[in-house]
Amino acid sequence: MPRMKILSVAEQESFDKPPIFNSEERKKFFDFPSGLLNTAQRLRTPCHRIGFLLALGYFKASKKFFSIDYYHHSDIKYVSHYINIHTESLNRESIPETTQRRHRQNILKYYGFRRFDKTAEIYIKQEIANMVRVQLKPKLIFGRCIDLLIKGRIQVPNYNQLSKIILMALNKRKQELVDIIDRKLPQQTRTVLDELLTQEQFSAKDQSQSSRFKLTLLKKLSQSTKPSKVKERADDLFYLKELYGHLETILPSLELGHEGIRYYANSVIKSDIFHFSRRSNEDRYIHLIAFIAHQYYRLQDNLADVLLMVMQSYQNGAIREHRDLCYENHKQRDHSFKSLSILGDNALN
Repeated sequence: MPRMKILSVAEQESFDKPPIFNSEERKKFFDFPSGLLNTAQRLRTPCHRIGFLLALGYFKASKKFFSIDYYHHSDIKYVSHYINIHTESLNRESIPETTQRRHRQNILKYYGFRRFDKTAEIYIKQEIANMVRVQLKPKLIFGRCIDLLIKGRIQVPNYNQLSKIILMALNKRKQELVDIIDRKLPQQTRTVLDELLTQEQFSAKDQSQSSRFKLTLLKKLSQSTKPSKVKERADDLFYLKELYGHLETILPSLELGHEGIRYYANSVIKSDIFHFSRRSNEDRYIHLIAFIAHQYYRLQDNLADVLLMVMQSYQNGAIREHRDLCYENHKQRDHSFKSLSILGDNALN
């Protein structure tokens, strides 16, 4: 099975390479206080000085460290000119890994940050686990992790380090759900869920219609207020209520929450029935359980909305009818007054 990619290839490359500055940003992030310049001047070689200041500016902008191989030529040229040193390029040979580590430690200390070490990894794993439990999308989890690390004054790691932790958490959570289904879902409930993937049999007069799966028939909710359509949805609600009754014991054990239920249910709604039926049994049951709960809640809301719409329409109609009746009564009264006035005038004459 192919490994999930949280970011696209282009996004990964952008994340693991230094930011690209315009002229204003370059002036902002490569503007160094005298204390840091003095620290740089004490370094052994010109390349070490330039490399230290470049790493400092990049960290200031992104709270990350990058490979020297990716340092931008325009930035190297700018910093070289800033400290009056003429250097066209940097490489790993000119700044050994041990020297880079020492530079990074000094930069972290200066900004009050700490390394992404085991303690930081334990912290972010717990935060990721919480986000996974409410079914946030992997890309959103990735972005929030960066925000949390910066807020906690922790160095942001590279893409592979962070994505590996997120994917491990996603797989762990999925396995937890699979284990719960395997242990706690009764065979009777499995049979009921499997029936959703069977095709409806139409009567002889409806043979012109193509056969459809029960699951497909429950996916779309009409907004029609026509009595026949409302009755169809009411029948669906009673059917879903019966299905939901089979899930009242297993659903709390899964601890999906509203977001988790919505996530899995939407996956079912968007999936093609043939592809969906090829999922493993446990994974398919998780999705079907969430779908039934989601549609059961939605259909109740749907019918409540229809009731409110019908009542509002009835009320508006009654108000309109009452207004028209009052208007007619006013016309009739005015006509009566005019007739009476004419009779009175004739009597006086």
